[in-house]
Amino acid sequence: MTVYHLAQINIGRFAVDPADPVNADFMTALDAINAEAEAADGFIWRLVGEANNATDIR
Repeated sequence: MTVYHLAQINIGRFAVDPADPVNADFMTALDAINAEAEAADGFIWRLVGEANNATDIR
């Protein structure tokens, strides 16, 4: 087993404030999507901010 992992990070920015109603569906789905990712085989790590996701990191 190797001791190294290849990491990928995708950085996107909101066009409007994350709390704006236009982002409501995305923000509502985020916890479920992150939970599914964490349960996936091979999951190692994800970037997390204070809100258990990375949307608050600037």
